[in-house]
Amino acid sequence: MYTDNAFCLFVATVLKFAVGDKSEAFKAIAELAAIPYTSETKNTHAIEHAGSSFMYKQLIIQDKERDSG
Repeated sequence: MYTDNAFCLFVATVLKFAVGDKSEAFKAIAELAAIPYTSETKNTHAIEHAGSSFMYKQLIIQDKERDSG
């Protein structure tokens, strides 16, 4: 899923405008990012794809805005 740029943009947008507790969604995304990067996972790891990198960047920005605002 995180290899699809459109899906990653969709996730970032949904989380930006969702109301209520988003902690479970953020926890699930963090678990994907925490998968060890190895030679076996290098082609499928989230950090290897532009869409997921963009999604993580947007989520970090949203988190900073939420904390400051």
